Amino acid sequence: MTIGKRDRTREKLLIAAQELLLEGGFAALGIQQLTERATVALGTIYNYFRTREEVADAVVEMLINSFLQAIEQITEGLSDPAEIMSASIRQTLYWMKPNSEFGQMLFLSGLPITRYVYQTRQGFYHDMKLGISSGRFQVVHEAVISSMIAGGVMAILLDLFLGQVQSDVIENVAEQALLMLGLSTEEAHHIAYLPLSFSHAPLFPLSAIELLPPLKTA
Repeated sequence: MTIGKRDRTREKLLIAAQELLLEGGFAALGIQQLTERATVALGTIYNYFRTREEVADAVVEMLINSFLQAIEQITEGLSDPAEIMSASIRQTLYWMKPNSEFGQMLFLSGLPITRYVYQTRQGFYHDMKLGISSGRFQVVHEAVISSMIAGGVMAILLDLFLGQVQSDVIENVAEQALLMLGLSTEEAHHIAYLPLSFSHAPLFPLSAIELLPPLKTA
């Protein structure tokens, strides 16, 4: 794949943005600081982003796309909706380590992570609907249950980042979600503890060339 000049410049800008976010949060993400860190002319950034909020949105989009790739990888080849739900929850949580850069980006940088939370919820909702349509799950209030599962997962993510819980709770979170979806105690426990090969959390800085659509040439 040929990487164009505009994509390389955007890459430099978004690498610089991630460095600034990890060092000082959104307050450190000024346009001048960004262009200086990326070693590009001050006016260049406006060919890519109009505001620092747009820069932050692009970082969030990379986080989302990286997350979706991990979920696709961990669920590849699975057909049982319960196994898909469990694998998705466990992979989501296994990314988080105490005081990790990933956790800093989500919880301390000031990024607008509503889209990340929404994407997580939508993924669980999709998996739940798949299980309901196949008769695998028994759910009365679909929107409520999917929000409870997604909200619980995000809360555990924060607890893992803060070190308030350890990674040995992850399977129990998946197990409790499956119980909420109507599985028996025995089956929920079995599925939640099935061996899986989890991907590691992304290393920062993330690459826009790998995680964002290529830019059109000017």
